[in-house]
Amino acid sequence: MVKCTACRRPAVAYLRYAGHYFCKKHFLSLYWRRVKRHIYRTGMIQKGDTVGIAASGGKDSTALLYVLSKMFKGWPGVKLVAISADEGAKGYRSESVKVVGKHCKRLGIRHEIVSFKKEFGMPIDKVVRVLRRKGETKGVCSFCGVLRRYILNKAARRLGCTKLATAHNLDDEAQSILMNFMRGQTDRMARLGPVTGVSRQDGFVQRIKPLRKIPEKENALFVLLNNIEIEKGSCPYRGEAFRGDVRKLLNIMESKHAGTKFTIVETFDKLLPALKEKQKGEKPNKCGMCGELTSGHTCKVCQILEMIKSGKVVSKRKRGSKAAGR
Repeated sequence: MVKCTACRRPAVAYLRYAGHYFCKKHFLSLYWRRVKRHIYRTGMIQKGDTVGIAASGGKDSTALLYVLSKMFKGWPGVKLVAISADEGAKGYRSESVKVVGKHCKRLGIRHEIVSFKKEFGMPIDKVVRVLRRKGETKGVCSFCGVLRRYILNKAARRLGCTKLATAHNLDDEAQSILMNFMRGQTDRMARLGPVTGVSRQDGFVQRIKPLRKIPEKENALFVLLNNIEIEKGSCPYRGEAFRGDVRKLLNIMESKHAGTKFTIVETFDKLLPALKEKQKGEKPNKCGMCGELTSGHTCKVCQILEMIKSGKVVSKRKRGSKAAGR
């Protein structure tokens, strides 16, 4: 039996990028230490914050829910509230939202559910059918993500949140960096990082990523070792995204060159100040239709809803206005 590098107990994990085996005790100790260090070094949560936790019921957001609960629940000056977006994907999200509800009840955290059907008049399944019928060929994730971020921001603002914590992990961040680089979207790259978006300016709730330095597999191991229930299903539209191709590419590179994902994120962080400086002074506009922040005249959410209503599909090339930090 393989032994833990630190104590010679039976190992439960081998972290190739570190070159060490870890038992349950030392893996969890390492996990907590890295998350705490990232939160404290970035100052992403401060006294007086009300933190909304975007909770989907999957391994990453469930790990985030438990981590922030253990670190800050009952901590003077910090309040927590979980927010779940029910997109309306049949056989997927409704069950995961129930899982989140059970965890929140156990942890004593308020749980708020917002839905696409209530906010936009239809679930994502119908949105997809309508747009496909009208000739839209862009991946579902591209417009579902925009709609989800929109309702999460509105809910967080309504609940008085000063921060909205998302469960982006190391894999997610490395993928986003590479995707934006491959597309030449330096403006979007400047909006990445551990703390993103303006700070509650004109109704935008600043986003934070406490698990940004934790690999996806380690979040899965964290919930497994702690016997935490999660929703194991995956979104039925996940495979349609460009992100899926980038995910496969990065996983191949990581298997051949351990630490690739860490290197991408850490190198990007060194370049981030220069990217932000380039965008400095650029102020977001307010959408002429809904009043939310956008870099153009009309935000992406209103563009999508207008496509559904009018039947006109805006080509990818013309769909240039990007919601600021959404």
